[in-house]
Amino acid sequence: MVNPIFENRRAVRKYSKEAISDDKIQEMIAAFQTAPCGMHQADVMNLVVVKDEGLRNKIEEVTDNSCYNAPVLFLINTKKDSEFGERDVSVAAENIMLEATDLSLGSIYIMGGCCKT
Repeated sequence: MVNPIFENRRAVRKYSKEAISDDKIQEMIAAFQTAPCGMHQADVMNLVVVKDEGLRNKIEEVTDNSCYNAPVLFLINTKKDSEFGERDVSVAAENIMLEATDLSLGSIYIMGGCCKT
């Protein structure tokens, strides 16, 4: 039998304005930190958690509203020259999204949305 967390995870494009507790955010950060990475090079990834509404709005502007007004953004980046960086980021993002599902929160995976300057 498949774990329900995999069946229940969905790409959510509409969010409530309700704040997410710091405890839940910390649980999602822990999920990021436990993600496997290529060649044990966890230093190629960086996680930035954005809760500030003003900063979220600026990010929305440069990403053509691809963040769907989510109350918290988890931005994961990697070094350009990392051999496994893009894959590592994908695995870490999935860990965060599965943890969000377990916490009854919605999430969506958006790749490359913050590449504009």
